[in-house]
Amino acid sequence: MTEDLEAFYAYPPGDRTYVRASLVQTSDGALVGADQTSHAITRPADQRALATMRRLADVILIGGNTVRREGFGRRPPSDGTEGEGVR
Repeated sequence: MTEDLEAFYAYPPGDRTYVRASLVQTSDGALVGADQTSHAITRPADQRALATMRRLADVILIGGNTVRREGFGRRPPSDGTEGEGVR
């Protein structure tokens, strides 16, 4: 399944620069759930897709309020390079 998501979200080959934006939102427009986090309004499939997009990204921007409420921070990546800002 991870390979399928990585193929789906892969950037096209070539030297062009791409920017991908992602936003979690409910059908009624809410950006957070009852616990005031976006994590509360996602399901496992959403979480896998978001994790895949983060893995493929060179840069990840996360709003300050999301960082504070949801515990985002630096962690060492699996390839041994500098830490990345993910949960």
